Amino acid sequence: MEGPPRDETNEALAAFGIAPDAMPKAEKPLVEVWPEHEAALRLFLAMQTQWRVGMGGPVGLDYGVLTLVAESIGIKPKDVRKNFADLQGIEREALAWMSEQHKTK
Repeated sequence: MEGPPRDETNEALAAFGIAPDAMPKAEKPLVEVWPEHEAALRLFLAMQTQWRVGMGGPVGLDYGVLTLVAESIGIKPKDVRKNFADLQGIEREALAWMSEQHKTK
């Protein structure tokens, strides 16, 4: 018989001497992700260290490693193709945000 599911968050808190009930509980997720966009978001987050950078800053993601990164997080090649346009949309918005941050400095 298996016990209750392992709670990694509580284990991590305990490692630092923090009681689980000391942490505030979120009433709802900070951001809601629709199920049909979850794979694209997971892929974008996994690609966060794969930015191509030019003289003016980030210019886009390195698609050369996209399939390898996708496979490492359990996304099948056919699902990469299916979610590529969504990934590019997230990438465009991230680039716009980074550009805006650069201008305000």
